[in-house]
Amino acid sequence: MLCFKILLFAVVFFTWTSMDMYAQPGQCLAGGCNTGTTYGAIQTTTANSFVNSVGVTFGGEYNSYNVNAGQQYEWSLCTADGATNPSADMTLTLTNNATNAILCFSDNVCGTQPKILWNSTITGVVRVYLHTPGCGTNSASHTVRWRCVSCAAPVAPSNDLICNATPIACGQTLAGTTVNATLSDTGEGLACGGTPTQPGVWYSVTGNGQIMTASLCGTV
Repeated sequence: MLCFKILLFAVVFFTWTSMDMYAQPGQCLAGGCNTGTTYGAIQTTTANSFVNSVGVTFGGEYNSYNVNAGQQYEWSLCTADGATNPSADMTLTLTNNATNAILCFSDNVCGTQPKILWNSTITGVVRVYLHTPGCGTNSASHTVRWRCVSCAAPVAPSNDLICNATPIACGQTLAGTTVNATLSDTGEGLACGGTPTQPGVWYSVTGNGQIMTASLCGTV
């Protein structure tokens, strides 16, 4: 049996990781700073692993996020969570966008850097302000990382693993996707050699001694 992997670059890529893989959970303290200017478009995620918010956010600015009541969210400037944070000491303040009332404050979770953990009581938009201690500002380029801790892990395609490769007959055309495909626990390197650098899905075809061609014509 000849095995080959068709790599369709994913439009969306989420990886599920348990909470204990991160440095430590965030906090929700009283206090904080709710003064500043908005920066970037409103962000949305259902990923329970960290994703980037708006890059090049300065101290004294805030990013905006869609949230849903009953879900738990984290916002982090910790390096261990993948944040870009050139400043030695920062704080994060979460507020209700409608009223600007402070909901949570964080400081010194991972060293001198902040990380908020919040159980949402609203469905709507919240703000996360970045400041240096004492409500200070700067012109450093920060990227907050955030996630929906309680959101369900996405379902991978049925042929995400090599053992679940989808059979293809000669001349057959199949529709497929790599949305939510993974790079872990696939045995890809052992099976066909090499180390994949993008999430992919698996297909298999039985050889007949003739030359075969696999094509991605017509993909988007």
